[in-house]
Parts: sequence; C-alpha cells; structure tokens
Amino acid sequence: MTYVFITLGAVIRLMSITMSNYRKYDWIYFSCAVIIACLAGLQSFAKDPSSDPGILALIPLVTSGAYFFKEKILPTITEGILFAYGLSGSYLFYTHSLSSSQGATNLDIVIMLFICCYISLSFVIILSKNQISKSTQTFFMVLYLLMAIYITYALSQTIDTNESILNAILIGFFYFPVLANISYVIEFIPLPSRHRSFKQKLADIEEHSNVLAKKFHPVDSTLVQIISTLVLFTGTILCIEYKVISEAMGISFFLGFSILIHNIPKHSVFTPRSVQ
Repeated sequence: MTYVFITLGAVIRLMSITMSNYRKYDWIYFSCAVIIACLAGLQSFAKDPSSDPGILALIPLVTSGAYFFKEKILPTITEGILFAYGLSGSYLFYTHSLSSSQGATNLDIVIMLFICCYISLSFVIILSKNQISKSTQTFFMVLYLLMAIYITYALSQTIDTNESILNAILIGFFYFPVLANISYVIEFIPLPSRHRSFKQKLADIEEHSNVLAKKFHPVDSTLVQIISTLVLFTGTILCIEYKVISEAMGISFFLGFSILIHNIPKHSVFTPRSVQ
C-alpha cells in the first residue's frame, strides 16, 4: 500500500498549492482532482483487491492538478537558476553514471549529451546581452523542466519507499511538482484525441508555450551572483563527499539557496533584458 501514502502526500502538496495565492474556484478544482483520483483508485481496487490502488490514483491526481494549477506549479526561472540546475545535474550524472563500474549505457550517453548542451546553452544565455524571443524563453523553460525531472530521478534512486509511512508521504509531497513537470513536457506532443482536431491541438501547444515563456524571466546575472553560485556549489559538494550531509539534502540545499541568490531585488543586482 506504499503508493496510497505517496498519493496522500501528493494530495497534501496539492492542497498547499491550492491555498497559496488563492483564486476563485480553486477549492472546486482541488476537489475535482481528488475525486477523480479516488474514483480511479477505487476502480483499480475493485478489479484487483490485492493491488495498490494508489498507483492508478496518483496518475489522474497529478495530471488534473497540473492542468488546474499550471500557473501556480510552474516556477519562475532566471538564467542564474538555470545555471544552478545544470551544475546539480552534472554532479549527479557523474556520481550516478560516470563513476559506476558497470560502464555507460546508451541512455547515459543521451543524458550526457543533454547535460553538455544544457550547460553550454546556459553559458550562452548568461554571456549574451541580446534580446530574446518568446520561443527562446519557452525553449529554456523546457530545458529546465527536463533537468528538474532528471535531478529528481537521480535523487530518487537512493530513496527507499518502504522505509516508513512518513517517508512515503514526504516523497509524494516533494515529488508532486516534478511529476507535474513531466505532464508539461508531454503537452508539447500533439497526441491524437477524439474531441480535438490536430489544428486545435497545435493551438493548445501554442497557448502552453506562451504560459511557459512568461515563467522564464530574461535577466542579466551579475558576476557576483555567478561566483556566489559556484562557491556555494563547491561547498555543497565537499559537504556531500565528506558525508557531512546526504546527497539529496545537499542538492536540495544548493538549489534552494541558488534561487535566493538569483532572486535578489532587480534594482540592486540585475538588469531585466528586453523580450522581442
């Protein structure tokens, strides 16, 4: 019944998202998402009482919650935060894949190429002072979502879901936004539908692209911010390597403080970049 408690944690996280910056009808959307999840779980349990109903309940909970609360779940990203996620992904890939005695698989090679491109493009946008288009903003948001998904996947390899009920609930609570990120990437695929034509699907993708573009803020990070990020990253890695803190805690700490570093008021640290 592990996934039941993971789903419970996801429900608690969705409730906290509902309560933040409350808008009219948010509780109705939250209730709809939970009811859909419960019905899916009960249907699964009715067909096979020995199964874990939380597995099938979690999927509709995430997809419906991601749909109703897209503006709240999607974070605001700057080029500095993009860079910090790239550093974290690079370290996790090194420790989980390159340092493995089993050798690199085809998937590892694909991930390595993605991380190399990610880091390179992060440097390009940091060094560039040119105007960027909305499509470019969307592109970097998709890169961020993919990197966030990979980081979560890498960290989840060290988590034991059977350790305790509380641990399972915490997994659902913290990983709900990442599962939602997966659905936001899938939204760019024009999947066939009986109720919507291909042209309507393309219109939906364009609308989704505009939402993501608004979440990427094209601002110029200062040299102080970049150096602070590198120093913080180095200190975090040393703490992890010398077993001062766990890998999951260290990476979470680094990403959390990086967001603070790159979200200092605009008038005192960075200059907004114009968008075409």
